[in-house]
Amino acid sequence: MTAVVGAVALLVEALLAVEYAARPDVTVTDWLILLYPFVWIDVGVLAVLTTHTPRTTRRRRYVGLVVAGGYLAVLAYFGGLLGAGSSMVPFHVD
Repeated sequence: MTAVVGAVALLVEALLAVEYAARPDVTVTDWLILLYPFVWIDVGVLAVLTTHTPRTTRRRRYVGLVVAGGYLAVLAYFGGLLGAGSSMVPFHVD
C-alpha cells in the first residue's frame, strides 16, 4: 500500500511539473529547478512519517512551539511576507 501511495504521489508531482512547463508564459531553462520543490516536499513528508518522537513534558513541548513560532516569524519577516524583504513576494501582511 505504501509503495502505491508513493508512486501516485510521484506521478502527481510529475504531472504538476509538466503542466507548469506547458504554460505558454513559462520558459524552462533548467528542468532540475522544477525538481527541487518536490524533493523538499518528499523528504519532509518522509521525515514526518518515519520519525518517532519520545514522550516529553508539556513545558518542553511549549518551549519547542515557541522556538518554532519565532523561527517562522523570522523567516516570514526576512522573506518579505511581513513587510520587509523582497518586493517580489505576491502578498504581504501589513
